[in-house]
Amino acid sequence: MNDIIENTFDDVAEDYDINEYFLITAEKMLQDISYKDNLNILDLSCGTGHTTLLLAQKFRNSSITAIDISASMIEVASKKAKENKFDNITFKKEDVTKLDFEKNTFDIITCGFGLFFYPSMENCFKNFMEILKTDGTFIFSSFSKEDHLKEISVHCKEKKILLQTNTLITKVQKDI
Repeated sequence: MNDIIENTFDDVAEDYDINEYFLITAEKMLQDISYKDNLNILDLSCGTGHTTLLLAQKFRNSSITAIDISASMIEVASKKAKENKFDNITFKKEDVTKLDFEKNTFDIITCGFGLFFYPSMENCFKNFMEILKTDGTFIFSSFSKEDHLKEISVHCKEKKILLQTNTLITKVQKDI
């Protein structure tokens, strides 16, 4: 399954930015995230960098790790980051189901339209909560609420994690 996803996004990478919807949604995702210095931020399924570049602009004194399974998407995002002279982004070709970060590493985790592609959304979500710091924020977008809430809401209730959602964007606040 991952090969199909990787190949599909490799094929569309050059023309992916034609659809401005992804940029508009990335802007909405970041509206409610307060600015702080020296944060450690992870952007999952970064694609061509819509969310990544907005994070780099907003959090210039922070470190951003941007991950995608598609080398072609990362290539486009990396080129845009260089054109904008962002030096606070590290791009990695990586499978989000196999992340190898220590617990409590990231202050903010974002994921634009990617969570529903993951083979086990609930397990991935649990892993993201492990690498998210206490009082950290995970914010993600989806094409509909139903794409994600059923699988993760039970985990949020068990762990007393605040889950806020509107039609397309969900914000998760860990250990409030």
